[in-house]
Amino acid sequence: MQDVISVIQEDFESREGSLPGQTLTRLRWDALMRPIQDVISRKTQRKTYLVSVASSLKDGIMELAKGELQRVMIVDREFPKHPVIEMTEHEPNVIGILSQMDVMRFLAENCAWMDREEIFYKTVEELGLGNRTPVTILDTASIVEGFQLIHREQVGGVGLINNEGKLVGNLSASNIKGISRRNFQLLRGSISEFLLRDRRRGWWALPVCFSKQDTLKHIILQFVATKVHRMYLVDENTKPIGEINLTDCMCQLLNLHMA
Repeated sequence: MQDVISVIQEDFESREGSLPGQTLTRLRWDALMRPIQDVISRKTQRKTYLVSVASSLKDGIMELAKGELQRVMIVDREFPKHPVIEMTEHEPNVIGILSQMDVMRFLAENCAWMDREEIFYKTVEELGLGNRTPVTILDTASIVEGFQLIHREQVGGVGLINNEGKLVGNLSASNIKGISRRNFQLLRGSISEFLLRDRRRGWWALPVCFSKQDTLKHIILQFVATKVHRMYLVDENTKPIGEINLTDCMCQLLNLHMA
């Protein structure tokens, strides 16, 4: 999703100064008809990593956490020296994907295992989590500005705040899936209007908040239940002051001694 956003964002920047109608018409063609090869061969492309199907889940978790990777591709072959390697050429043996959320779901489905580990009952505050300053934007900003901020900050999403600075929503990179050839003009509208346009299709996501006293186990179960990738800490005035994401949870797993 971030790759798609980067294409649209750069196309918008390259056409600044054009008439609004001409910009959208040209952008719709340039962005939606862009060959996939042009996108994946870009210099700013994030690296792709492969994990062997013969590797243990522990190896996969460690690599996801250490490299702050959101996902790795599972391949049907073994690597002699390392459980995870960088993909440098076409890989014909891909059989699946291992993502951070896959690991969270595995933990949620095996609560009895989490119950045996003390770390899952430590609070967010005890673990030193939730101190990252959230990236935010006014809900009246255009959807293009929202996606541009996601691209510029290289984050998976941003919090929406009203004029009083209160958290009112969340814009994720995945919200770009609501854009099609027929409604491309929505990129010029406000973020709040875009997210409220059609809730039935799941384009939107309300902000999920957490407390400093929530345990790591509670946070993991919340991620799995809500299917979000970030949660916010708010003050007594519901202003966002902290954030926690899947990578934060993954990094905590590095402290485990899994058999």
